[in-house]
Amino acid sequence: MKIAVITIVISFLLIAGLFNLYWSLGGKSFKKLSKVFLDLEIDSYLRQIHFFAFLTFIAFVIIILFTVGIIPYNGDLYLFKSGSIGIGFTFIARAFGDKNKFGIFKKIKDTEEAKLDSIFVTPFCFVFGILIFSLVFLF
Repeated sequence: MKIAVITIVISFLLIAGLFNLYWSLGGKSFKKLSKVFLDLEIDSYLRQIHFFAFLTFIAFVIIILFTVGIIPYNGDLYLFKSGSIGIGFTFIARAFGDKNKFGIFKKIKDTEEAKLDSIFVTPFCFVFGILIFSLVFLF
């Protein structure tokens, strides 16, 4: 069970990171989904922010690999476990959203971005946050 959860978490983080790398390099496919992830209207900064998001996802992968012991570390794992808890809270907070455009309790529901958020991003973030908490607390 532990290996399955680790594989799912790492796979989804890498896929999300690779999507952000693709968008940072100028990729145009799934562009509406890109705006759902970042909630930005300014295209001039969008590529740099996607690259930063890519680096953040890779950092999340490394922190989780340390937390579950795949990358050996002889010191105290308190820092890595705290980081993983923070990552889990970040995904859960994103699932609840800003209460206007994105998240579970959004007020604006009739736009295409809001529909994409309801179908893909909000459930992904909520389930993902729960999976990360299970890695930290159950294994």
